[in-house]
Amino acid sequence: MCPVGRFNERMVLSLASNPSCLLVDDELNILPTSSHVRNIEPLPADGEAALEANGKDTDLKGLSDSLADTLVSCCHHTVMRWAQC
Repeated sequence: MCPVGRFNERMVLSLASNPSCLLVDDELNILPTSSHVRNIEPLPADGEAALEANGKDTDLKGLSDSLADTLVSCCHHTVMRWAQC
């Protein structure tokens, strides 16, 4: 009798109790692994409008803009140092 590998089955069962874990198949269908999945509600069709309404999008945009110059400068400096080697 050959041993049967059960790694995938054990991994899925161990993740099922985690409320932050969502398992999906290759077509992005939510797998009913635990009772936590029943409490998931779909987002509104216009998700961007909902984010802007509560201000999170504007905060994220501001942070992104403030970090953009720093990131470009850091990357430019790194490339220039690499080119000198």
